[in-house]
Amino acid sequence: MIAITATLVALRRRWPAGLAVWAYYAIGLGPVIGIIHSGHQLTHDRYSYLPGVGLALLFGGVAGVLARAAAAGALRPLLTWALGVAGVVWITGLAWS
Repeated sequence: MIAITATLVALRRRWPAGLAVWAYYAIGLGPVIGIIHSGHQLTHDRYSYLPGVGLALLFGGVAGVLARAAAAGALRPLLTWALGVAGVVWITGLAWS
């Protein structure tokens, strides 16, 4: 965690979204792991989706950037096809579980 944080702090000017999502993820983990309390509750499972929202937004943004680059012809067709297949397989895997 220290290495990820240090890397993202070093890259904050070039890639500010990474640090923002990492900070959101760390804050979102608070209710799930019990650091932040929101009333009396036996389990914190109801908040387990919160940290994933930032990562989903980040991956959606990356997919948009890749789609824009593919449409502009900045990516090779084989790479575009491979990334598309990998995205479909990933989404199918998420839907399967």
